[in-house]
Amino acid sequence: MKYLAITLIVLLTGCSKVPEHLTKILSLAAEKKEQEKVLTPNEKEVIKDADDKEWADVDKENNDSK
Repeated sequence: MKYLAITLIVLLTGCSKVPEHLTKILSLAAEKKEQEKVLTPNEKEVIKDADDKEWADVDKENNDSK
């Protein structure tokens, strides 16, 4: 999901129009990926649980608004 968001940002900003933003986004993504490599399995599980809870909250808000 994170990579989808990054891809959308890149497409919206336009690669040829603002290359410094593209470089910054890609470097931030690379840093994030490196940080995830050094996480322990317990930390990865906590992050996954937090993401799942956030998505559940979003789903609940969307269902409540219908």
